Amino acid sequence: MKIIRLFCISLLWAQHFETGFFVGPQLLSLLKDDGDYDLRLRGIGFVGGVSENFWFAQRWGLSLEAQYVWGRFRSGSSFSVEITRFITGLRTPLLLRYQVPLSERVSLELGAGVYAGFILAAEEDVKYSSFYYGRDTSYTRDLFDKSVPGADIHRRLNFGGAFVGGVRTQRFGFALWHDWMLSKANDPKCRCASFRYNATAVRISYFIGHS
Repeated sequence: MKIIRLFCISLLWAQHFETGFFVGPQLLSLLKDDGDYDLRLRGIGFVGGVSENFWFAQRWGLSLEAQYVWGRFRSGSSFSVEITRFITGLRTPLLLRYQVPLSERVSLELGAGVYAGFILAAEEDVKYSSFYYGRDTSYTRDLFDKSVPGADIHRRLNFGGAFVGGVRTQRFGFALWHDWMLSKANDPKCRCASFRYNATAVRISYFIGHS
């Protein structure tokens, strides 16, 4: 409630509004702990979206974003098993921002906040290599399908935190973004595993100012 109240107050006292468009690659990591062993997956991804920034003071502001994220994780080959995971989702981060002027045209911008996300799809490609039988076996499983053996049962709704920092001009911005998931991704009925997601992105932005 305090965050929503702060957001509403910032709209009333905003001195400047601007819309931003951003896009960039991201590095991903996932840790699955099921009590017996840890499965670490690393990969690459993509993030893009739009933000609405409300500057209610000379250096302070709030931003609400709508993000589309896509990620591809790989565990590599271990015990003749190779796992590749694909995840796509939507997120709406709410960030508190602060600017420090570095020159007349360039500013350092820092931000921190939280986000709510919704996983649209989560699939996993599994490949087994059998030297004994001399053949490979591969299949794809939906990580939301409870009937598939070995599939993680995800919650589609998730929450997380984020930091962002970079430099910007009036129109363009370059920033590093880091986020992590605060809640477990698996269904509460399945207590056999927990997940930790982290992502670091390089974002290039374009801003359109309006009053």
